[in-house]
Amino acid sequence: MIVVVAAACIPGGKIPVIEQILSAGAAAQNIMLAALALGFNSMWKTGGPAYDEHVKTALGLKAEDAIVGFMYLGTDAGKPDMMQRPSWRDLVRHWGNHNAIAERTVWR
Repeated sequence: MIVVVAAACIPGGKIPVIEQILSAGAAAQNIMLAALALGFNSMWKTGGPAYDEHVKTALGLKAEDAIVGFMYLGTDAGKPDMMQRPSWRDLVRHWGNHNAIAERTVWR
């Protein structure tokens, strides 16, 4: 199933347009979390159709409205490969005088 998430933007309204769009993005994220909680998988895509005026019109949106994503929801064909989680220590790098940084750092 494909769910189109869009913000019906009201320019000059009480809520700034950027917040209207961000709210729709938060809704899209919650759709993904809900799908996962129900045992489904999801993928969030945008691409050219999200910005196409003909697509917006076909969906009943206005030119000033924003499609924030196409949510592809469904049953996963297989289980994802499990990867070993790396230690955060393997992901942290220091540049410059790392000895001075280490002397100021207190690890607890």
